Amino acid sequence: MARLTPITTKSQVAAKDQAIVDAIVKSRGALQGPFTMFLHCPELAERVAHLGAFVRFEGSLDMRVRVLAAMAVARELDAVYVWGAQTGAARKLGVPSSGSTAPTSRR
Repeated sequence: MARLTPITTKSQVAAKDQAIVDAIVKSRGALQGPFTMFLHCPELAERVAHLGAFVRFEGSLDMRVRVLAAMAVARELDAVYVWGAQTGAARKLGVPSSGSTAPTSRR
């Protein structure tokens, strides 16, 4: 079965879709994670980026609660990438270590 090549640079997408790459890099700091695959369908990547931005930055929950929720889901689904991305955020937000390690032990 053929595998998709990760899209890691703007030059790998059509000129008409390069603004989508720019927006993703601007909001996330780099082109990484699932977006390297989503960009095979640029409209999907754009929609996922918008949804993620809403959930992460525009919702009404306290950011610490959002991070803990993401960590709990990441642990339940064994999503190593998400877990790693959230542990640093938890530290920066002052989430007590007991809170950020609870999902590790599935408490």
